[in-house]
Amino acid sequence: MPNKQVIFVCKGNIHRSVIAEYITRKLICDRRISGVLVKSRGLQWYMTYPPSGRNLMDYKQALDGSRTALEEQGIDVSDHVARPLSLQDMERAKLVLVMDRELLRSHRMSVLHLFPEYESKTRLFTELVGEQSDIEDCGEHSSETSYKKTIEQIARILRDGLPQLMAWLDL
Repeated sequence: MPNKQVIFVCKGNIHRSVIAEYITRKLICDRRISGVLVKSRGLQWYMTYPPSGRNLMDYKQALDGSRTALEEQGIDVSDHVARPLSLQDMERAKLVLVMDRELLRSHRMSVLHLFPEYESKTRLFTELVGEQSDIEDCGEHSSETSYKKTIEQIARILRDGLPQLMAWLDL
């Protein structure tokens, strides 16, 4: 079977990329699209140190700020475990979507600095809808409004950009 794997990448693999992973899984399930493997990964392991928590459940303020918006999207991310982006991930993926420009190419430990040979399969997440903007990294101490806005932005981009995602995966 041809490679139809997409990986979403954010800093810690705690919030943005996880939300994108779970919303994408829901969208492709709801539309009965098969053969797509969806994952999320983080870069924080390369930048400083691993995230202190295992997943969003370990960050009370972030969880509280996100809970309502996650429920509105119909997703439960409690079983997720944060993982670093690896060379094996890059080799196996058909497409890698990165949540912000700093993590794509600006930071010294960005995806394209760590894995320059995979530039052809790596894009900014918002390119799904023809944009060149970042998905805000809310951080642990953001307001519920910030978390809700970020989750709704990710959901909108995935809903509107699903045809583009499928085209990039050759579906």
